[in-house]
Amino acid sequence: MLFQPKSKNNLVITLNINLNGIILKQVHSAKFLGVIIDDRLEWKDHIQEIYCNLVKYSSIFYKIRNKLSMSTMKNIYFATVHPKLLYGIELYANTYPSYLDRLITLNNKLLRIVQNKKFDCPTSSLYLDFNTLPINLLFKYNCLCFAHKLVFHKHLLPNIFSNYFVSNNDVHAHNTRAKKLIHLGQYNKNIGQRNFNYLGGILWNNISENLREIININQFKNSIKLYLLELLRCI
Repeated sequence: MLFQPKSKNNLVITLNINLNGIILKQVHSAKFLGVIIDDRLEWKDHIQEIYCNLVKYSSIFYKIRNKLSMSTMKNIYFATVHPKLLYGIELYANTYPSYLDRLITLNNKLLRIVQNKKFDCPTSSLYLDFNTLPINLLFKYNCLCFAHKLVFHKHLLPNIFSNYFVSNNDVHAHNTRAKKLIHLGQYNKNIGQRNFNYLGGILWNNISENLREIININQFKNSIKLYLLELLRCI
């Protein structure tokens, strides 16, 4: 697989790799640890696979929702749908919002069926009633939890992440209000700004100082979820 950005003239680069006399087949996507990686890092193939795995639940939920209690239906949703959305979300949801629209719409539909709500009910209520987050906020939640480990608990992560974030303190000695914030590198293109060094730093810098000073992991997770749920209420 050759990772390459989009080109204006749609130029496709090919490379013949010979291994022990065998020409390796070039592919545009491949599954690794349950995540489909594509050569554009757009994650459309993985998003499509999640969609195909989840779309069957719409008919299943329709058939069983009137035979089971709401609490049971909620447990079924969090046992079947939610884990599939959550797995690898830091990767696949880091893409163009339009690529996620179809999956977001499907998840809204599934929640509407499970909760037996009308089509015109506010989308935010679907998530607030189940104390969960839509895909875009789930992405931010998981990224912020990862950023929290990078800042306070590097020992829980592989050594490759030991210097992943650099604070402004480490770059200059100016005594400014932003000295404890993550230093953001210069990325001029959208694909560069999707790099977690930049995106994770943006998300971390944008939360309140009170949240950034929480060291305990569980306390931070609870607080950041409440913060995101409050954002959802304001939508």
